[in-house]
Amino acid sequence: RASNSGEQASWRQLQATVNAHPRATLWVDAAVGITQSSASLPTRTASVSTPTGAARLRWRRADRQASFDVRLTRAQLDVTPLLLTNQVVRNEAAVQGELPFAPWLRTRVLGKRAEINSRGEPANVRTILGASLLRPIPRFGEVAVNVQRIAMARATTQGYFAPREAQIVEGSTYFERENDAGIVWAVDAGVGAQRVYTFDAAEFGRWTPAARAWSQLDLPLASHLVLRSEIDVYSGGVARDAASAAAQWRWVSGSLALRLRR
Repeated sequence: RASNSGEQASWRQLQATVNAHPRATLWVDAAVGITQSSASLPTRTASVSTPTGAARLRWRRADRQASFDVRLTRAQLDVTPLLLTNQVVRNEAAVQGELPFAPWLRTRVLGKRAEINSRGEPANVRTILGASLLRPIPRFGEVAVNVQRIAMARATTQGYFAPREAQIVEGSTYFERENDAGIVWAVDAGVGAQRVYTFDAAEFGRWTPAARAWSQLDLPLASHLVLRSEIDVYSGGVARDAASAAAQWRWVSGSLALRLRR
């Protein structure tokens, strides 16, 4: 549930997920569900049920030196009442690959293309291209240097972030730990700088600092039951789907779920 200056929104989501590991080097994940939302602005209200879902195929070489990841998602953008009122839905395809670059370095490339649909405008297109140089650290995880470019086909008034172009440079780290009790803790964090070129500007804005952190904790409750908690923290000028302006944007989100496993 969200509210702001007379704007109110609430949403509920029901989703079923399936995770499969048919081979030692292959993972398949799928989710299908429905998101029911209602929102109220000073000028209008809306209530809608939207089919949502995701599919993911991951392959990783046995020596972990190379990997390939494909994702398809359909999601309703629900961060603000304006997004819910405008019934903004994103359909996205993403491809990521990782290959050895040197004996102690790997390179990662990322490509995403999304179609963003809303009640009040024709579909918009977002393209994301990224590249990373990363160094695996034994018994820790990895550290990396990342660059990313985000571009939109056109501006919007529907409440999602739509720059002509945005650029991100950051250093990041990822690690994952599992103890003998089956408790799994993972962290993905980065800090760097961003700049935005809006459709109504003559040039790029100045570089501004940005930081992000994501953490996931899995606690086994029984032989086939896991309690999963996630926390996502962000501060930066590239608001992705969350805001309609390029101002500094901050959020904290959390989730709690019970998961069945074989």
